[in-house]
Amino acid sequence: VSQSRYSLVLGKNVIVGFADGYVISFRLEDGNIQWESKVTEAESRHFQDIVPTPTYFEGRIWIYSYQGYLKAYKLENGSLEKTILEKPSSNLVVHNGKLIFANILGDIISIDSKLNASVHFKKLSSSSIYQIQMWQRNFVINDHHGNVYWINQDLPNILDKTFYLGHSYSTVFGSIVGANRYVTLISSRNRLYLFQKDVF
Repeated sequence: VSQSRYSLVLGKNVIVGFADGYVISFRLEDGNIQWESKVTEAESRHFQDIVPTPTYFEGRIWIYSYQGYLKAYKLENGSLEKTILEKPSSNLVVHNGKLIFANILGDIISIDSKLNASVHFKKLSSSSIYQIQMWQRNFVINDHHGNVYWINQDLPNILDKTFYLGHSYSTVFGSIVGANRYVTLISSRNRLYLFQKDVF
């Protein structure tokens, strides 16, 4: 199994991404494979790991492999239905009827119910964005330079920004957790950061 954050349990199936670039749907009742699909592009020379948790949006399973395009597969049989010519770098978030993610250029992209992609926020970061998390009524976003952004979900605009946490060997942050007025992040060198924020 790859280092994707979680598997997706959906109805009577669990959908898992693997380190060889495959996404597989297993039946929960007996563990048998319902379908499997290769996500990585055939010409790819990069690592093939499935990066994010498989995400359900508009009747499809959305997934991508490392430095690969975002793809949508039919839930019933795993056949490829749509390829979005964006290379994501973050997790996938479903919010207000849209699928939201960041690409490797630092843009925030949204996909609507008709499966059309548009730029939600142009060049938020000069580096790859690692995670997008809803907190209160806004997004908390962190990048590979250790910056943390609080973004209004609707406009969007930057409500606040915390510059460069850690040092040159501690710049990848993940596991954003928000509760009440608090947000926590853990760094790649096991440093825990706690933010206290008033409601925006």
